[in-house]
Amino acid sequence: MQANGGRAREDLLHWRGELAELVAAVRRSGPARSSVRFDRGHAAQAVRRVLTGDVAPEELVAWAQAVHFEEDVEAAEGDEDLLTRFLFEVSSPELFAPLTDALCRRWLDDLDPVEARRASSRTSRGGVVVSEAPSYRIEPVGYVESPLSERRDAPKQGFEGAPDTWLVFRPEVGEALRDLRAGDEVYVLTWLHQADRGVLRVHPRDDPEQPERGVFGTRSPDRPNPVGLHRVRIAAVDGLRLRVHDLEAIDGTPLVDVKPLLRGER
Repeated sequence: MQANGGRAREDLLHWRGELAELVAAVRRSGPARSSVRFDRGHAAQAVRRVLTGDVAPEELVAWAQAVHFEEDVEAAEGDEDLLTRFLFEVSSPELFAPLTDALCRRWLDDLDPVEARRASSRTSRGGVVVSEAPSYRIEPVGYVESPLSERRDAPKQGFEGAPDTWLVFRPEVGEALRDLRAGDEVYVLTWLHQADRGVLRVHPRDDPEQPERGVFGTRSPDRPNPVGLHRVRIAAVDGLRLRVHDLEAIDGTPLVDVKPLLRGER
């Protein structure tokens, strides 16, 4: 497709996979006379192209980044929150989760439920309709701000020398923090975004001398659903930020939840 310079932004939204050419055309076209609207249909169409194999997941990530940072593209009225979340999550797999088919199906369900139901069913040779297993959405409530930037730098467990770390929460969940105090012990649940979700067996603590075990019998970060569970003590509360001891999660790790320890819990 040859991108027309005068319609470069519209062409970018009606993306067919020729991203490099379209982004170049947007940059050449200069300031737009008026902004163009980004709506559910644009996003759903792009997701469908990944699910049908027309474009690779990394191309969708690059496209979402291009749309997200294009100043003259505005989200459709009434869907601003949904479309902003879509662009932010899809363009930042390192902060959320890899762009898998399951994630694309979940977004298609949000963007175009009718099309999602159609796409989720498959007909076998015997004519039996088989539905895909449902997916469940986790919305990060914040992120970890830590001096640890690489997995290799982090201790296996927080009590094995993890530095003090900040938990930074989104403003919309601020009320959920109101009763937490310095000195409280809590469980922090994280999404270990750099985990390998295909791993089912590991040598505990990466020690080849130890026999392999199934990951559900270990604390390995590599597992099908990489939810991190951390018992920490709150050192300080500063608005939407909590400073905690003994958290081994690396910088940028998404926060899933915080739960208090129960009285008498062992």
